[in-house]
Amino acid sequence: MSEPSVSTMYKESGIKVLIVKRSSIKGQITKFKNYLDKITRQSQLAGIEVAELSLKVSRFESLSAKYDELQTQIELINADTLDEELDEPDTPKVNNASGDVSETSANYSNKNSNQVILSTAQVYILNPTTNEPLKVRALLDSGSQSSFITKSLQQKLAINSNPISVNVIGIGHSDNQIKESCVIQLKSIYNNFKTKLNCLVLHRLTGNLPKAPINIQQLNIPSHLHLADPDFNQPAPIDILIGADLFWQLMKNDRISLGANKPMLQYSSCGWLIGGPISYQAKQVLCHNSVINDNFPNENKIDNLLAKFWELEEFPQKTILSETELACSNDSEELNYIQISVAQELDKGCFKLRKYKSNLCSIFDNCNLNLQENFMLSEASSTLGLGWNPNNDMLNFPVNIPPLRNTITKRSIMSDAFKIFDSLGLLSPYIMQPKLMLQKLWKLKSDWDQPVPIDIENAWRDFSRDLLLISNFQIPRFVLSESPQIIDIHCFSDASLVSYGACIYARVTSSNNHIAVKLLCSKSKVAPLKPVSVP
Repeated sequence: MSEPSVSTMYKESGIKVLIVKRSSIKGQITKFKNYLDKITRQSQLAGIEVAELSLKVSRFESLSAKYDELQTQIELINADTLDEELDEPDTPKVNNASGDVSETSANYSNKNSNQVILSTAQVYILNPTTNEPLKVRALLDSGSQSSFITKSLQQKLAINSNPISVNVIGIGHSDNQIKESCVIQLKSIYNNFKTKLNCLVLHRLTGNLPKAPINIQQLNIPSHLHLADPDFNQPAPIDILIGADLFWQLMKNDRISLGANKPMLQYSSCGWLIGGPISYQAKQVLCHNSVINDNFPNENKIDNLLAKFWELEEFPQKTILSETELACSNDSEELNYIQISVAQELDKGCFKLRKYKSNLCSIFDNCNLNLQENFMLSEASSTLGLGWNPNNDMLNFPVNIPPLRNTITKRSIMSDAFKIFDSLGLLSPYIMQPKLMLQKLWKLKSDWDQPVPIDIENAWRDFSRDLLLISNFQIPRFVLSESPQIIDIHCFSDASLVSYGACIYARVTSSNNHIAVKLLCSKSKVAPLKPVSVP
Protein backbone atom coordinates (compact mmCIF):
# COMPACT_ATOMS: atom_id res chain seq x y z
CA MET A 1 0.00 0.00 0.00
CA SER A 2 1.54 3.28 -1.12
CA GLU A 3 1.14 6.34 1.03
CA PRO A 4 2.55 9.84 0.69
CA SER A 5 5.75 10.25 2.67
CA VAL A 6 5.81 12.48 5.73
CA SER A 7 8.52 14.65 4.15
CA THR A 8 6.31 15.19 1.10
CA MET A 9 3.42 16.24 3.34
CA TYR A 10 5.70 18.67 5.17
CA LYS A 11 6.81 20.20 1.86
CA GLU A 12 3.24 20.53 0.60
CA SER A 13 2.20 22.14 3.88
CA GLY A 14 5.18 24.49 3.71
CA ILE A 15 4.33 25.51 0.14
CA LYS A 16 0.74 26.27 1.15
CA VAL A 17 1.91 28.54 3.97
CA LEU A 18 4.34 30.33 1.67
CA ILE A 19 1.68 30.79 -1.01
CA VAL A 20 -0.72 32.32 1.53
CA LYS A 21 1.98 34.77 2.65
CA ARG A 22 2.82 35.58 -0.97
CA SER A 23 -0.85 36.25 -1.75
CA SER A 24 -1.11 38.64 1.19
CA ILE A 25 1.94 40.60 0.05
CA LYS A 26 0.69 40.52 -3.54
CA GLY A 27 -2.57 42.12 -2.40
CA GLN A 28 -0.68 44.93 -0.66
CA ILE A 29 1.44 45.50 -3.77
CA THR A 30 -1.76 45.71 -5.84
CA LYS A 31 -3.10 48.38 -3.48
CA PHE A 32 0.11 50.34 -3.95
CA LYS A 33 -0.25 50.08 -7.73
CA ASN A 34 -3.80 51.42 -7.52
CA TYR A 35 -2.52 54.27 -5.34
CA LEU A 36 0.14 55.12 -7.93
CA ASP A 37 -2.45 55.09 -10.71
CA LYS A 38 -4.51 57.54 -8.70
CA ILE A 39 -1.77 60.08 -7.93
CA THR A 40 -0.26 59.97 -11.43
CA ARG A 41 -3.47 61.53 -12.72
CA GLN A 42 -2.82 64.60 -10.55
CA SER A 43 -0.88 67.48 -12.05
CA GLN A 44 0.75 68.52 -8.78
CA LEU A 45 1.24 66.96 -5.36
CA ALA A 46 0.97 68.78 -2.07
CA GLY A 47 3.68 68.49 0.54
CA ILE A 48 1.66 66.12 2.69
CA GLU A 49 1.02 63.91 -0.34
CA VAL A 50 4.73 63.83 -1.13
CA ALA A 51 5.45 62.70 2.43
CA GLU A 52 2.76 60.02 2.13
CA LEU A 53 4.20 58.85 -1.21
CA SER A 54 7.68 58.61 0.31
CA LEU A 55 6.29 56.51 3.15
CA LYS A 56 4.46 54.15 0.80
CA VAL A 57 7.51 53.78 -1.49
CA SER A 58 9.66 52.68 1.45
CA ARG A 59 7.00 50.17 2.43
CA PHE A 60 6.77 48.93 -1.16
CA GLU A 61 10.52 48.28 -1.26
CA SER A 62 10.22 46.16 1.88
CA LEU A 63 7.22 44.27 0.46
CA SER A 64 9.00 43.68 -2.83
CA ALA A 65 12.00 42.15 -1.04
CA LYS A 66 9.72 39.89 1.01
CA TYR A 67 7.83 38.84 -2.14
CA ASP A 68 11.07 37.88 -3.93
CA GLU A 69 12.24 35.92 -0.90
CA LEU A 70 8.97 33.97 -0.65
CA GLN A 71 8.97 33.28 -4.39
CA THR A 72 12.52 31.91 -4.17
CA GLN A 73 11.58 29.60 -1.29
CA ILE A 74 8.55 28.29 -3.20
CA GLU A 75 10.65 27.61 -6.30
CA LEU A 76 13.33 25.80 -4.28
CA ILE A 77 10.77 23.53 -2.58
CA ASN A 78 9.06 22.85 -5.91
CA ALA A 79 12.44 21.97 -7.42
CA ASP A 80 13.16 19.49 -4.61
CA THR A 81 9.71 17.96 -5.00
CA LEU A 82 10.22 17.63 -8.76
CA ASP A 83 13.53 15.83 -8.22
CA GLU A 84 11.83 13.39 -5.86
CA GLU A 85 9.03 12.78 -8.33
CA LEU A 86 11.58 11.99 -11.07
CA ASP A 87 13.33 9.49 -8.79
CA GLU A 88 10.19 7.85 -7.41
CA PRO A 89 7.81 5.48 -9.24
CA ASP A 90 4.84 7.03 -10.97
CA THR A 91 1.84 7.07 -8.66
CA PRO A 92 -1.40 5.93 -10.31
CA LYS A 93 -4.36 8.24 -9.83
CA VAL A 94 -7.50 7.11 -8.03
CA ASN A 95 -10.52 6.88 -10.31
CA ASN A 96 -13.41 9.18 -9.42
CA ALA A 97 -16.68 7.38 -8.67
CA SER A 98 -19.70 8.85 -10.44
CA GLY A 99 -23.42 8.13 -10.56
CA ASP A 100 -26.00 7.50 -7.89
CA VAL A 101 -24.35 4.33 -6.59
CA SER A 102 -21.66 4.86 -3.96
CA GLU A 103 -18.45 3.11 -4.99
CA THR A 104 -15.03 2.60 -3.46
CA SER A 105 -12.20 2.74 -5.98
CA ALA A 106 -8.67 1.41 -5.63
CA ASN A 107 -5.85 0.96 -8.14
CA TYR A 108 -3.11 -1.61 -8.50
CA SER A 109 -0.03 -1.28 -10.65
CA ASN A 110 3.35 -2.86 -11.21
CA LYS A 111 6.45 -0.89 -12.10
CA ASN A 112 10.10 -1.76 -12.52
CA SER A 113 12.04 0.15 -9.86
CA ASN A 114 15.73 0.35 -9.05
CA GLN A 115 17.25 -0.12 -5.63
CA VAL A 116 20.83 -0.15 -4.44
CA ILE A 117 21.92 -2.82 -2.00
CA LEU A 118 24.35 -1.51 0.60
CA SER A 119 26.99 -3.92 1.84
CA THR A 120 26.14 -5.31 5.28
CA ALA A 121 27.72 -8.03 7.40
CA GLN A 122 26.90 -9.99 10.51
CA VAL A 123 29.80 -9.92 12.97
CA TYR A 124 30.49 -10.70 16.59
CA ILE A 125 31.12 -8.00 19.20
CA LEU A 126 32.83 -9.36 22.30
CA ASN A 127 31.55 -8.39 25.73
CA PRO A 128 34.52 -6.72 27.49
CA THR A 129 33.55 -8.28 30.84
CA THR A 130 32.51 -11.85 29.97
CA ASN A 131 34.23 -12.07 26.56
CA GLU A 132 31.03 -13.61 25.20
CA PRO A 133 30.24 -12.82 21.54
CA LEU A 134 27.08 -11.01 20.49
CA LYS A 135 26.00 -11.17 16.85
CA VAL A 136 25.23 -7.73 15.43
CA ARG A 137 24.61 -6.24 11.99
CA ALA A 138 27.20 -3.90 10.50
CA LEU A 139 27.06 -1.53 7.54
CA LEU A 140 30.31 -1.11 5.61
CA ASP A 141 30.83 2.43 4.33
CA SER A 142 34.12 3.45 2.73
CA GLY A 143 32.85 7.04 2.51
CA SER A 144 32.83 7.50 6.28
CA GLN A 145 36.00 8.71 7.97
CA SER A 146 34.99 7.17 11.31
CA SER A 147 33.21 4.10 12.60
CA PHE A 148 30.07 4.31 14.71
CA ILE A 149 28.09 2.24 17.21
CA THR A 150 24.58 2.74 18.51
CA LYS A 151 24.11 3.94 22.06
CA SER A 152 21.78 1.02 22.81
CA LEU A 153 24.40 -1.57 21.81
CA GLN A 154 27.12 0.18 23.79
CA GLN A 155 24.93 0.14 26.89
CA LYS A 156 23.83 -3.45 26.28
CA LEU A 157 27.44 -4.67 26.25
CA ALA A 158 28.41 -2.31 29.11
CA ILE A 159 31.32 -0.96 27.09
CA ASN A 160 33.13 1.88 28.82
CA SER A 161 32.97 5.15 26.90
CA ASN A 162 35.34 8.10 26.77
CA PRO A 163 34.06 11.70 26.78
CA ILE A 164 34.88 13.60 23.59
CA SER A 165 33.57 16.55 21.62
CA VAL A 166 33.48 15.90 17.87
CA ASN A 167 31.28 17.40 15.17
CA VAL A 168 30.24 14.93 12.48
CA ILE A 169 29.14 16.61 9.26
CA GLY A 170 26.98 14.64 6.84
CA ILE A 171 25.22 15.21 3.54
CA GLY A 172 23.70 18.66 3.20
CA HIS A 173 26.09 19.91 5.90
CA SER A 174 23.97 18.28 8.61
CA ASP A 175 25.85 18.60 11.87
CA ASN A 176 25.77 16.15 14.80
CA GLN A 177 27.84 16.61 17.91
CA ILE A 178 29.34 13.42 19.33
CA LYS A 179 30.04 13.32 23.05
CA GLU A 180 31.22 9.71 23.51
CA SER A 181 33.55 7.17 21.93
CA CYS A 182 34.42 3.60 22.80
CA VAL A 183 36.66 0.73 21.68
CA ILE A 184 35.04 -2.54 20.61
CA GLN A 185 36.43 -5.98 19.77
CA LEU A 186 35.08 -7.16 16.43
CA LYS A 187 35.26 -10.81 15.31
CA SER A 188 34.20 -12.60 12.14
CA ILE A 189 31.48 -15.26 12.39
CA TYR A 190 33.27 -17.49 9.83
CA ASN A 191 36.98 -17.35 10.68
CA ASN A 192 39.49 -16.24 13.29
CA PHE A 193 39.68 -12.64 12.13
CA LYS A 194 39.57 -10.32 15.14
CA THR A 195 40.40 -6.64 15.56
CA LYS A 196 39.82 -3.65 17.79
CA LEU A 197 37.84 -0.72 16.44
CA ASN A 198 37.43 2.78 17.82
CA CYS A 199 33.79 3.88 17.39
CA LEU A 200 31.87 7.09 17.95
CA VAL A 201 28.60 6.63 19.84
CA LEU A 202 25.35 7.74 18.21
CA HIS A 203 21.78 7.13 19.28
CA ARG A 204 20.76 6.02 15.79
CA LEU A 205 22.85 5.33 12.69
CA THR A 206 20.32 4.90 9.90
CA GLY A 207 16.95 3.35 9.12
CA ASN A 208 16.31 -0.30 8.42
CA LEU A 209 18.29 -1.72 5.49
CA PRO A 210 17.18 -2.59 2.91
CA LYS A 211 14.06 -0.43 2.74
CA ALA A 212 11.93 -3.31 1.43
CA PRO A 213 12.38 -7.10 1.16
CA ILE A 214 14.36 -8.24 -1.88
CA ASN A 215 13.59 -11.33 -3.93
CA ILE A 216 16.96 -13.10 -4.11
CA GLN A 217 15.75 -15.81 -6.51
CA GLN A 218 16.55 -13.55 -9.48
CA LEU A 219 20.15 -13.02 -8.32
CA ASN A 220 21.30 -16.65 -8.67
CA ILE A 221 23.84 -16.40 -5.84
CA PRO A 222 26.11 -19.48 -5.73
CA SER A 223 24.97 -21.65 -2.84
CA HIS A 224 28.49 -22.62 -1.69
CA LEU A 225 29.41 -19.03 -0.79
CA HIS A 226 29.28 -17.86 2.83
CA LEU A 227 27.55 -14.50 2.68
CA ALA A 228 28.75 -11.92 5.20
CA ASP A 229 25.08 -11.14 5.87
CA PRO A 230 22.86 -14.14 5.05
CA ASP A 231 19.80 -11.97 5.75
CA PHE A 232 20.88 -9.03 3.58
CA ASN A 233 17.54 -9.14 1.72
CA GLN A 234 15.39 -8.58 4.83
CA PRO A 235 14.95 -5.10 6.37
CA ALA A 236 16.70 -4.91 9.75
CA PRO A 237 18.35 -2.25 11.92
CA ILE A 238 22.06 -1.40 11.77
CA ASP A 239 24.06 -1.70 14.99
CA ILE A 240 27.50 -0.52 13.89
CA LEU A 241 28.95 1.31 10.90
CA ILE A 242 32.43 0.34 9.75
CA GLY A 243 34.13 3.30 8.14
CA ALA A 244 37.23 3.75 6.02
CA ASP A 245 39.47 3.24 9.09
CA LEU A 246 38.80 -0.54 8.81
CA PHE A 247 36.93 -0.97 5.53
CA TRP A 248 39.92 -1.52 3.26
CA GLN A 249 41.61 -3.93 5.69
CA LEU A 250 38.61 -6.22 5.37
CA MET A 251 38.61 -6.33 1.56
CA LYS A 252 40.16 -9.28 -0.35
CA ASN A 253 40.96 -9.74 -4.03
CA ASP A 254 38.16 -12.08 -5.11
CA ARG A 255 35.08 -10.60 -6.78
CA ILE A 256 32.11 -12.14 -8.60
CA SER A 257 29.66 -10.36 -10.93
CA LEU A 258 26.06 -11.56 -10.87
CA GLY A 259 25.25 -10.01 -14.26
CA ALA A 260 24.22 -6.75 -15.87
CA ASN A 261 22.26 -4.38 -13.62
CA LYS A 262 22.84 -6.77 -10.73
CA PRO A 263 24.94 -6.41 -7.59
CA MET A 264 28.53 -7.61 -7.14
CA LEU A 265 29.94 -10.13 -4.69
CA GLN A 266 33.13 -9.02 -2.92
CA TYR A 267 35.12 -11.34 -0.70
CA SER A 268 36.17 -9.97 2.71
CA SER A 269 37.39 -11.09 6.11
CA CYS A 270 33.74 -11.23 7.20
CA GLY A 271 32.58 -13.36 4.25
CA TRP A 272 31.15 -12.49 0.86
CA LEU A 273 29.70 -9.00 0.74
CA ILE A 274 26.95 -8.15 -1.71
CA GLY A 275 26.26 -4.65 -2.97
CA GLY A 276 25.12 -2.73 -6.02
CA PRO A 277 22.00 -1.97 -8.06
CA ILE A 278 19.04 -4.29 -8.38
CA SER A 279 15.74 -3.96 -10.25
CA TYR A 280 12.52 -5.38 -8.90
CA GLN A 281 8.78 -5.28 -9.46
CA ALA A 282 7.30 -2.61 -7.22
CA LYS A 283 3.67 -3.28 -6.36
CA GLN A 284 1.62 -0.22 -5.61
CA VAL A 285 -1.90 -0.26 -4.23
CA LEU A 286 -3.70 3.01 -3.59
CA CYS A 287 -6.87 3.50 -1.55
CA HIS A 288 -8.62 6.75 -0.85
CA ASN A 289 -8.51 5.93 2.87
CA SER A 290 -5.05 6.06 4.44
CA VAL A 291 -3.47 6.66 7.84
CA ILE A 292 -0.08 8.31 8.06
CA ASN A 293 1.97 7.88 11.21
CA ASP A 294 4.87 10.15 12.03
CA ASN A 295 7.58 7.62 12.82
CA PHE A 296 10.48 9.99 12.41
CA PRO A 297 13.23 9.45 14.99
CA ASN A 298 13.06 11.86 17.89
CA GLU A 299 16.66 11.69 19.05
CA ASN A 300 17.39 15.17 17.75
CA LYS A 301 14.18 16.76 19.04
CA ILE A 302 15.83 17.98 22.22
CA ASP A 303 18.63 19.59 20.17
CA ASN A 304 16.07 21.26 17.90
CA LEU A 305 14.12 22.54 20.89
CA LEU A 306 17.25 23.99 22.45
CA ALA A 307 18.23 25.61 19.17
CA LYS A 308 14.74 27.09 18.87
CA PHE A 309 15.01 28.21 22.50
CA TRP A 310 17.88 30.52 21.55
CA GLU A 311 16.57 31.49 18.11
CA LEU A 312 13.46 32.98 19.71
CA GLU A 313 15.67 35.47 21.54
CA GLU A 314 17.61 36.57 18.47
CA PHE A 315 17.36 40.18 17.43
CA PRO A 316 16.36 40.74 13.79
CA GLN A 317 19.18 41.82 11.51
CA LYS A 318 17.00 44.53 9.97
CA THR A 319 14.74 46.66 12.13
CA ILE A 320 11.11 46.59 11.03
CA LEU A 321 9.72 50.08 11.50
CA SER A 322 6.07 50.69 12.27
CA GLU A 323 3.93 53.08 10.24
CA THR A 324 4.26 55.67 13.01
CA GLU A 325 8.05 55.42 12.97
CA LEU A 326 8.14 55.63 9.17
CA ALA A 327 5.98 58.78 9.35
CA CYS A 328 8.46 60.54 11.64
CA SER A 329 10.33 63.46 10.10
CA ASN A 330 14.07 63.71 9.75
CA ASP A 331 14.20 67.51 9.96
CA SER A 332 12.27 70.34 11.65
CA GLU A 333 11.09 71.98 8.41
CA GLU A 334 9.26 68.88 7.25
CA LEU A 335 7.73 68.39 10.70
CA ASN A 336 6.50 72.00 10.83
CA TYR A 337 4.97 71.65 7.38
CA ILE A 338 3.14 68.45 8.34
CA GLN A 339 1.86 70.07 11.54
CA ILE A 340 0.46 73.06 9.66
CA SER A 341 -1.07 70.90 6.90
CA VAL A 342 -2.77 68.54 9.34
CA ALA A 343 -4.12 71.44 11.44
CA GLN A 344 -5.50 73.19 8.33
CA GLU A 345 -7.18 70.05 6.99
CA LEU A 346 -8.85 69.32 10.34
CA ASP A 347 -9.88 72.97 10.69
CA LYS A 348 -11.83 72.68 7.42
CA GLY A 349 -14.10 70.20 9.14
CA CYS A 350 -14.37 72.35 12.28
CA PHE A 351 -11.99 70.06 14.16
CA LYS A 352 -9.58 72.32 15.99
CA LEU A 353 -6.41 70.52 16.98
CA ARG A 354 -5.38 71.79 20.40
CA LYS A 355 -2.88 69.33 21.82
CA TYR A 356 0.45 68.31 20.41
CA LYS A 357 3.16 65.98 21.65
CA SER A 358 6.62 66.62 20.26
CA ASN A 359 10.19 67.00 21.41
CA LEU A 360 10.60 69.93 18.97
CA CYS A 361 9.67 73.08 20.86
CA SER A 362 9.57 75.28 17.74
CA ILE A 363 6.53 73.42 16.48
CA PHE A 364 4.38 75.28 19.02
CA ASP A 365 5.42 78.69 17.66
CA ASN A 366 3.24 78.06 14.60
CA CYS A 367 0.24 76.85 16.61
CA ASN A 368 -2.67 79.17 17.37
CA LEU A 369 -3.20 77.64 20.79
CA ASN A 370 -5.41 78.91 23.58
CA LEU A 371 -3.12 78.64 26.57
CA GLN A 372 -6.12 79.11 28.89
CA GLU A 373 -7.34 75.62 27.99
CA ASN A 374 -5.12 73.81 30.44
CA PHE A 375 -2.38 72.86 27.98
CA MET A 376 1.14 72.34 29.28
CA LEU A 377 4.15 71.68 27.11
CA SER A 378 5.75 69.63 29.86
CA GLU A 379 2.74 67.36 30.21
CA ALA A 380 3.97 63.82 29.74
CA SER A 381 2.35 61.24 27.51
CA SER A 382 2.09 57.58 28.38
CA THR A 383 1.85 54.68 25.96
CA LEU A 384 1.58 51.10 27.22
CA GLY A 385 3.04 52.11 30.57
CA LEU A 386 6.10 53.88 29.17
CA GLY A 387 6.01 57.63 29.78
CA TRP A 388 7.72 60.38 27.81
CA ASN A 389 8.28 63.96 28.87
CA PRO A 390 8.78 66.07 25.71
CA ASN A 391 10.07 69.04 27.70
CA ASN A 392 13.30 67.30 28.68
CA ASP A 393 13.01 64.36 26.25
CA MET A 394 13.16 61.79 29.05
CA LEU A 395 11.49 58.39 29.39
CA ASN A 396 9.81 57.48 32.67
CA PHE A 397 7.64 54.79 34.20
CA PRO A 398 4.39 56.12 35.68
CA VAL A 399 3.27 53.46 38.14
CA ASN A 400 -0.13 53.31 39.78
CA ILE A 401 -0.02 50.46 42.27
CA PRO A 402 -2.94 49.98 44.68
CA PRO A 403 -2.29 49.85 48.42
CA LEU A 404 -0.57 46.72 49.63
CA ARG A 405 -3.01 43.92 50.39
CA ASN A 406 -3.21 42.29 53.79
CA THR A 407 -3.13 38.81 52.26
CA ILE A 408 -0.55 38.16 49.54
CA THR A 409 -1.51 35.44 47.04
CA LYS A 410 -0.18 34.23 43.74
CA ARG A 411 -3.05 35.99 41.99
CA SER A 412 -2.27 39.36 43.59
CA ILE A 413 1.43 39.08 42.76
CA MET A 414 0.60 38.24 39.15
CA SER A 415 -1.88 41.12 38.89
CA ASP A 416 0.34 43.83 40.38
CA ALA A 417 3.73 42.77 39.04
CA PHE A 418 2.76 42.92 35.39
CA LYS A 419 1.26 46.38 35.55
CA ILE A 420 4.76 47.57 34.76
CA PHE A 421 5.23 47.45 30.99
CA ASP A 422 8.92 47.62 30.14
CA SER A 423 9.18 46.97 26.40
CA LEU A 424 12.82 48.08 26.16
CA GLY A 425 13.95 46.07 29.17
CA LEU A 426 15.28 49.15 30.97
CA LEU A 427 14.02 47.79 34.29
CA SER A 428 14.89 44.13 33.65
CA PRO A 429 16.90 43.53 36.85
CA TYR A 430 14.06 44.94 38.93
CA ILE A 431 11.16 43.25 37.12
CA MET A 432 12.97 39.91 37.31
CA GLN A 433 12.22 39.70 41.05
CA PRO A 434 8.44 39.06 40.83
CA LYS A 435 9.03 36.63 37.95
CA LEU A 436 11.31 34.56 40.17
CA MET A 437 8.70 34.70 42.95
CA LEU A 438 6.01 33.40 40.58
CA GLN A 439 8.26 30.63 39.32
CA LYS A 440 8.94 29.55 42.88
CA LEU A 441 5.18 29.49 43.54
CA TRP A 442 4.73 27.34 40.45
CA LYS A 443 7.28 24.89 41.78
CA LEU A 444 5.41 24.78 45.09
CA LYS A 445 2.13 24.25 43.15
CA SER A 446 0.47 26.96 45.22
CA ASP A 447 -3.17 27.73 44.64
CA TRP A 448 -4.10 31.08 43.10
CA ASP A 449 -5.85 32.39 46.21
CA GLN A 450 -3.74 30.61 48.80
CA PRO A 451 -1.50 32.81 51.01
CA VAL A 452 2.09 32.60 49.85
CA PRO A 453 4.92 31.39 52.11
CA ILE A 454 6.34 33.93 54.54
CA ASP A 455 9.66 34.33 52.68
CA ILE A 456 7.91 35.17 49.42
CA GLU A 457 5.51 37.50 51.24
CA ASN A 458 8.40 39.46 52.78
CA ALA A 459 10.17 39.64 49.42
CA TRP A 460 6.99 40.94 47.76
CA ARG A 461 6.44 43.62 50.41
CA ASP A 462 10.02 44.85 49.93
CA PHE A 463 9.47 44.90 46.18
CA SER A 464 6.22 46.87 46.53
CA ARG A 465 7.84 49.52 48.71
CA ASP A 466 10.63 50.00 46.19
CA LEU A 467 8.09 50.15 43.38
CA LEU A 468 7.05 53.66 44.37
CA LEU A 469 10.56 54.89 43.57
CA ILE A 470 10.28 53.87 39.92
CA SER A 471 8.16 56.93 39.14
CA ASN A 472 11.24 59.08 39.79
CA PHE A 473 13.37 56.98 37.48
CA GLN A 474 14.14 58.84 34.20
CA ILE A 475 16.15 57.72 31.19
CA PRO A 476 17.24 59.90 28.23
CA ARG A 477 15.35 58.95 25.10
CA PHE A 478 18.08 60.24 22.79
CA VAL A 479 21.18 58.04 23.10
CA LEU A 480 23.34 59.78 20.47
CA SER A 481 25.19 63.08 20.66
CA GLU A 482 24.58 66.20 18.60
CA SER A 483 27.45 65.42 16.25
CA PRO A 484 28.32 61.72 16.52
CA GLN A 485 31.48 60.58 14.74
CA ILE A 486 31.79 56.95 15.84
CA ILE A 487 28.92 54.75 17.01
CA ASP A 488 29.68 51.34 18.51
CA ILE A 489 27.17 48.73 19.62
CA HIS A 490 28.28 46.53 22.53
CA CYS A 491 26.28 43.44 23.46
CA PHE A 492 26.61 41.45 26.68
CA SER A 493 24.86 38.26 27.73
CA ASP A 494 24.98 36.03 30.76
CA ALA A 495 23.06 33.18 32.33
CA SER A 496 22.68 31.50 35.67
CA LEU A 497 20.64 28.66 37.11
CA VAL A 498 17.69 30.99 37.75
CA SER A 499 17.68 33.40 34.78
CA TYR A 500 19.44 34.54 31.64
CA GLY A 501 19.61 37.83 29.81
CA ALA A 502 21.34 40.17 27.41
CA CYS A 503 21.82 43.92 27.12
CA ILE A 504 22.95 46.30 24.38
CA TYR A 505 24.85 49.54 24.92
CA ALA A 506 25.57 52.36 22.47
CA ARG A 507 29.04 53.87 22.72
CA VAL A 508 29.07 57.24 20.97
CA THR A 509 32.14 59.34 20.26
CA SER A 510 31.31 62.96 19.40
CA SER A 511 33.30 65.43 17.31
CA ASN A 512 35.05 66.81 20.41
CA ASN A 513 36.19 63.26 21.37
CA HIS A 514 33.65 63.06 24.18
CA ILE A 515 32.61 59.45 24.80
CA ALA A 516 29.18 58.55 26.15
CA VAL A 517 27.85 55.04 26.82
CA LYS A 518 24.09 54.57 27.22
CA LEU A 519 21.81 51.56 27.54
CA LEU A 520 19.72 50.86 24.44
CA CYS A 521 17.70 47.84 25.52
CA SER A 522 17.89 44.56 27.38
CA LYS A 523 16.06 41.28 27.60
CA SER A 524 15.82 38.85 30.49
CA LYS A 525 13.90 35.68 31.26
CA VAL A 526 13.68 33.15 34.02
CA ALA A 527 15.29 29.79 33.41
CA PRO A 528 12.93 26.93 32.46
CA LEU A 529 11.40 24.91 35.27
CA LYS A 530 12.87 21.74 33.77
CA PRO A 531 16.61 22.42 33.43
CA VAL A 532 18.25 21.06 30.29
CA SER A 533 21.97 21.25 29.65
CA VAL A 534 23.00 22.80 26.36
CA PRO A 535 24.80 20.26 24.13
